[in-house]
Amino acid sequence: MSLADVLGAERSEQVLEELREGAVQLKAIGIREPAPWGEFLDDLAVPQDFNAAVVKQRITQNFLYFRGNYMACAAVVVLLFVLMSPTTIFVLVLAALGLVALQATRNSPIVVQGTNLDFKTRAILFGVATFLLAVITGALGTLLLSLSVAGTLATAHMVCKSPSAAARANAREEVNPNALPSAEAEARAEA
Repeated sequence: MSLADVLGAERSEQVLEELREGAVQLKAIGIREPAPWGEFLDDLAVPQDFNAAVVKQRITQNFLYFRGNYMACAAVVVLLFVLMSPTTIFVLVLAALGLVALQATRNSPIVVQGTNLDFKTRAILFGVATFLLAVITGALGTLLLSLSVAGTLATAHMVCKSPSAAARANAREEVNPNALPSAEAEARAEA
């Protein structure tokens, strides 16, 4: 069974195109592949000169260079929290089934007590119902707690990781995108 069998050929192609656009947008905002894990875990120590400027510099350089690693670690932390909470798994499965049902009935009008519910109205009702279910069952709290733990771990790593030369160079390039690449800058300096 394929996506085209469930949603139809036209709708499945539309969904795939939206996913492709989403991937391009993620790359545009800077979500990238993780840096080498050995480099990520190497040279962890609290800075000797612990002041606001040093901490800000470390956080900026490490975040820009290791953001792919931080995203992967956050995904693992969230996954572990979800796997340890059967209620959260139940809510996520219901939400996924609801999304599939919502997409499957996208073009079909639904009439409830004489009122025609269009797709937008059904999507809003589904979103509200899912949010309420997540709040009532505590699944939302589990997800927020997992994101807090992931953020705390990432921040601790950013502060304790001494930025590598690659991280410093990457930060200079990303913070100043109009800067010339180093080879061009050297050529202009010689001229």
